[in-house]
Amino acid sequence: MDSRPTVTAKTTELSAIEHPFELRSAGAVCEFLLSRPELVELLLQVPEHIVRRFGSDARLVLDLRPDREGFERGALFACVVTGLPPEEAWDRMWELDREWWIDAAGDRPLNLHVEFA
Repeated sequence: MDSRPTVTAKTTELSAIEHPFELRSAGAVCEFLLSRPELVELLLQVPEHIVRRFGSDARLVLDLRPDREGFERGALFACVVTGLPPEEAWDRMWELDREWWIDAAGDRPLNLHVEFA
């Protein structure tokens, strides 16, 4: 059985991620996403929510970090890099968590985090 169409589809989805997100350790992030394709669909929804809460100046960064919560291969962090004052940024992140992220992410090895520019 030829697996090329599946690989091509997954590669196309990963290409869609690379536009809104900066990838730290791109090879490791892409390998992780290829093994967890359900995360790609969720990640594609993130930019809309971030722009709405943090504005179009916020940057998005994907980073694979070591396991701290029992995930075998580590966890992926979608980081919102913002110039907002910390208290305001954390308030916006908590609002996003309550209104969308916690339900959307469920128990997947994907975290949403704030970093400051």
